[in-house]
Amino acid sequence: MFIGRFKTGKSTIINTILGDELLPADVDECTAGVTFIQYGPELGAFTRSRDGRRQIPFTEYLTNVQAKNVSTSPTQPRVSNFWVRAPHELLRALTFVDTPGYDGVLPGSAARALAAIRIAARNADVCVFVLDHPISDKDLSVLREVADTCRELIMVLNRSDEFDYESVNQIRDFSLSVVHKQLGLRPS
Repeated sequence: MFIGRFKTGKSTIINTILGDELLPADVDECTAGVTFIQYGPELGAFTRSRDGRRQIPFTEYLTNVQAKNVSTSPTQPRVSNFWVRAPHELLRALTFVDTPGYDGVLPGSAARALAAIRIAARNADVCVFVLDHPISDKDLSVLREVADTCRELIMVLNRSDEFDYESVNQIRDFSLSVVHKQLGLRPS
């Protein structure tokens, strides 16, 4: 399960690992719901809302998962989860979980994201916490909420190519030190 602020590159990391553009990435807040990426013999997508689970065309998934397309109307069903199935060998052994950024700015997105992350973390074998900056109070707050339920925690500094070598080491050392002192954790 990948967790982080919006625009830290969670979806892009998963796409890169799988070598395919299965998850949308955008310059704006993008991911609106939790997406489970699993093995399937052919590319496909499913949604689950209050109305139940249904198969949808993959192109519809790419549109519906985007935060800017999520309905805020109480009369329209709000999708909370998506499943993408793809014929990638790595997915025979692993399910990747992409989560929305927990600091979204669109109406209701931050609260929806935090609720979804809390639920998804309960079943995750590994939580990959993606940072693109030194860890902050907001990051610690979210990490504190999921730390007890995640069996393994990995912290990733994404976009490290935007920093010089010394800065990357400082960000890493600072972030790991804060997580250890504040939460008693020693993430990988």
